[in-house]
Amino acid sequence: MGSPGADDNASGVSLLLEIAKFFSDKDLNIDLRFLFFPNEEPPFFETKEMGSVVYVNEILKREEKVELMICLESIGYFREEEKTQEYPFPLNLFYPDKGNFIGIVSNLKSKRWMKKLVEVFKRKTNIPVQYIAFPPVIPGMTFSDHSAFWKAGFNALMITDTAYLRNPNYHTEFDLPETLDYNKLYEVFKGLEIFLKKLYNIKHKR
Repeated sequence: MGSPGADDNASGVSLLLEIAKFFSDKDLNIDLRFLFFPNEEPPFFETKEMGSVVYVNEILKREEKVELMICLESIGYFREEEKTQEYPFPLNLFYPDKGNFIGIVSNLKSKRWMKKLVEVFKRKTNIPVQYIAFPPVIPGMTFSDHSAFWKAGFNALMITDTAYLRNPNYHTEFDLPETLDYNKLYEVFKGLEIFLKKLYNIKHKR
């Protein structure tokens, strides 16, 4: 309430729009869906009214196969200074304290997909990447729409700048467009574009 929401989550929405635009003139050998879920925030979070929960229940009814879901959480806020990144214990013992990376979060079932995506980011982009594959017991691991897919047994990943663990403007009136790093946001776009092109046969319509 009252937040412009530039990082949370206009950054994720804008990137998904650009990815959709990129693939709009291409034929794919898969069913690639671009989804914008409502009701991710309280009071709907982790209730049956949460948009991703409604969607997952529908695809379960239709017995559709989901190979992978990628959730674009807040992805636009980055800092190069030390001590600009926080973590829940015990991650603070292992991960860097500069908030200059993009994070990829996986449960154990989706680990192989995480490895593929991390490899692309490391080899093809100019943005640092940190990642974790762990049972969803660490605070924050389930704080987005991928959690509904995990609970249904589907593979899912979350891409995030870690939101409130980094961005002091989170859910405030100061979450403004000028606080975002658009060069790094483009690197996230590039990583996703290359990842999807590597996975699937693509040809231009035109």
